[in-house]
Amino acid sequence: MYRNYIRQLENLLNEALGKLPEVVASTFRSNRFEGKTYTEIALEKQISVKTVEAYMTKALKFLRVELKDYLPMLIVFID
Repeated sequence: MYRNYIRQLENLLNEALGKLPEVVASTFRSNRFEGKTYTEIALEKQISVKTVEAYMTKALKFLRVELKDYLPMLIVFID
């Protein structure tokens, strides 16, 4: 049962990330899914840490709005 919800949330997240510019989405994935630091991402992409911060801010703001209807489901699975 939970697996279906988790799959649905993963699909929604991936759809939302697909709406972002690729560099913003890949920065988010590197940090949140791969556990890379802002410094590691900056070195890898040859951009400044401030740019990584800006991309993460953009991604998080967008996802907060895009997935607002699903936040209660996320909270249940995080607890």
